[in-house]
Amino acid sequence: MNLEKDPNRERKTVLGIDARIFDFVGASILISILTLWAGIYVTNYEYVDQRRDEMVELYKSIPSPVQVKKDDYYFSRRLVTSNLNGIRIYKADSDANMNYYKSYLIKNRWNDIRLRENIVEGKKQYSISANKNEMFLEIAHFDETEKWAYFVYKKDWIYKMGF
Repeated sequence: MNLEKDPNRERKTVLGIDARIFDFVGASILISILTLWAGIYVTNYEYVDQRRDEMVELYKSIPSPVQVKKDDYYFSRRLVTSNLNGIRIYKADSDANMNYYKSYLIKNRWNDIRLRENIVEGKKQYSISANKNEMFLEIAHFDETEKWAYFVYKKDWIYKMGF
């Protein structure tokens, strides 16, 4: 048996292109996908979990002016980052509460504090938002309800990139 290469042997082609190119492209795509998956996996456990702990700690540190009937939170996820959405149920006056939260934020050195009043679906919505370092906090309340919504996220470089 002769193991030497036959120069007259025809090479395999696909659509007139040498098949070895397709092998190379396929291997490159597979390596890229595995690298992307590994990067997201490591980022989730090294980065996102630490940020989630920071957001939970911040959410739990926010006081309520009256006794809370129900306190719950969950995370909404983007590609890599996540946002904390908290809901507290308690009966309190919107104006008085927004002033309470405003004085709390000022006392704890939050920046860019904004109070807003909007009409959403025929109901008056009150909200206050503020920044501290890279953390963003918004507290919102619809008039004549007991539901108070809290939004917490970290505006770091990954969040700003849209991930």
